[in-house]
Parts: sequence; C-alpha cells; structure tokens
Amino acid sequence: MTDASHVRNAIARFNQVRGVSDDERDLGFANIRKAAKHYGVRMTEADWKELGRRSSAVRVAPASKKHAKMAPHSA
Repeated sequence: MTDASHVRNAIARFNQVRGVSDDERDLGFANIRKAAKHYGVRMTEADWKELGRRSSAVRVAPASKKHAKMAPHSA
C-alpha cells in the first residue's frame, strides 16, 4: 500500500475478496493494520472478522487537504 487512501480502500473492500483461506485473511489484515499505522489511518477493528459488522473506524483525511473551496466573497 502506497498511501492512506490505499489503506482505507483496502479496509473498505476487504470483505469483497473471495476464494482465500482464513490464514490468508489473517495475513492480509495484518498487512493492512501495519500500513494503517504507518500512514496514520485509525482502525478500531482488532480482527478481520470485525470488518463489515459495524460502521468502520474514523478514516481521517490528512489535515493539509481541503475538501471544499470557499466561494469568493461578493461585495
């Protein structure tokens, strides 16, 4: 995973993966947790079995990014 966005996407799509064993899911989840820690993505899930059961952890965008531009002030 190359950035926080990729980590969040991997978390969101984890349950869409088919044809893998529980051991492979354990390894995949461990890699996601490691990447989440590295890129500062907060995860509350302790196990891959928790993904998709409830709303996901807060996925905070970097503070330097603005989500909306302010409209010019008209006089």
